[in-house]
Amino acid sequence: MKKKYFIFFLIFFFCLTIKSLWANQIVLRFWEFPRWLEPNEKTDRFVWVTKKIAEFEKLHPNIKIELTKLTWQRGNEKLKIAAISGTQPDIAAGSIPLLFVQEGLIEPIDDYLTQEDKDDYVAGTLNSFKHNGKIYGFPWYMSGQLLYINLDMFEQAGAKVPINGEWSVTEFEEALCKIKKSLENKNGCYPFGIYLQNGEAANLPFLNIFGGEIINSDGKFTGNNTKFIDGIKWIKKLANQGLIPPDSGGRTANDIWTAFGVEKRLAVSAFGLWGITPLQKRFPMNFAIVKYPNNSKNYIGTSGYYIFKNSDKERIKAAVEFIKFITSGENQKSLNLYSQFPTRKSAGNIYANDKYMTQAWQTLQNGVTVFADSRWPQIDEEFTAAVQESLLTPADKFDVAVKEKMDFAAKRIEYIMSSKTGSVSEETKKGKAFSLIVGIIAFIALIFALYSKQIHLFMVIPAIVVLMLFLFFPLADALVLAFRDYRFGEIGGLTFS
Repeated sequence: MKKKYFIFFLIFFFCLTIKSLWANQIVLRFWEFPRWLEPNEKTDRFVWVTKKIAEFEKLHPNIKIELTKLTWQRGNEKLKIAAISGTQPDIAAGSIPLLFVQEGLIEPIDDYLTQEDKDDYVAGTLNSFKHNGKIYGFPWYMSGQLLYINLDMFEQAGAKVPINGEWSVTEFEEALCKIKKSLENKNGCYPFGIYLQNGEAANLPFLNIFGGEIINSDGKFTGNNTKFIDGIKWIKKLANQGLIPPDSGGRTANDIWTAFGVEKRLAVSAFGLWGITPLQKRFPMNFAIVKYPNNSKNYIGTSGYYIFKNSDKERIKAAVEFIKFITSGENQKSLNLYSQFPTRKSAGNIYANDKYMTQAWQTLQNGVTVFADSRWPQIDEEFTAAVQESLLTPADKFDVAVKEKMDFAAKRIEYIMSSKTGSVSEETKKGKAFSLIVGIIAFIALIFALYSKQIHLFMVIPAIVVLMLFLFFPLADALVLAFRDYRFGEIGGLTFS
């Protein structure tokens, strides 16, 4: 009998324990994109993250991670719809989600970063998640823009390859001049290929070569100051000397890649990290990755994880704990399977046996990011167009034209940056208020009609109600939204890759 009561007591105690643990358990919704294939894996690109979730849950029994697998084709749109409709996850992946930050949906994580964390991040990667002085995510991996040189063309010309990948502007020009001389009898060949195209950052370091900046640390456009214009003038000088194609202002990234990588008609060009693999396998070349002249900084793009706001601070802390785990230096070592670079110094050089990736890693250490603002695409469009037009201006009119065009771009960009970027949720509320006003006016009109003894109007009340619900209200919302300029930013993948 005593044994029976003892077993009953144990069962009762076990149930209470399970209930207590269940009550204290935090369930985090984690939305992730497909990544790399693990060794011996053929289809599932979520194996690595699934393993890491299991490891984390074992270390933190009170936290459960619910993984939602997104696709690259529809994942971004699914996130946007979920966030605006209020059904967002706790954690999502991508670059800084400017749309969500603007809507006040993302948790700043400054208070959760220790000084040790900050010191461990590669320079520039934390800035990629910074907006208006606050950090809105944990960088996980980075890529960037690189300067490639054709070593065979350098050797044939007797041009000096930069020691440790570093060279001054003078050394760069001297190398180009020697290569030009060796290409005198080869039509369509040039020492250097450059493209300045909207949405492409590979050649922006050449514009900054004398210390110029597009947007300064105060968030002001400075593309019309002397240092930046000197960069444009320098590129024009290269064109006048025949060191770059004369129509470089109108060339595209595809034009230059074809000439450099496929046809081997250029000795120097800049592209993203993606260029390494095709130059090794598809279009074999004896090449090297070097720094931009004058140590002008490479542009990098990062991706990581961010946390949606929640009134439950324990959930926020749990989300921080999980992201810190999955993006730790140790776990970032697996990024070598993804052909991306870690954002934490403690991960070390994960490509120690790959000379090209090692060269790339060394040059990207001090990279910078483009201006983190939802208006950047408009700013980029304006100043890029001004630079392109300047470079295509005849040499005798160039000095005057470049200043005029950059000043004009500065005025347009100043207007863009002075205009407030509104909130979708705020405008939707305005639309609903407008809809309500329309409904009230319609209702008053109906009451007035009834008061004037138009009894037959009772017969149309059902039809009017249906029209108000499914026509007048939606039309009023649409009318308000039609006058808004919505530029939804990218929220998944790299800014520049």
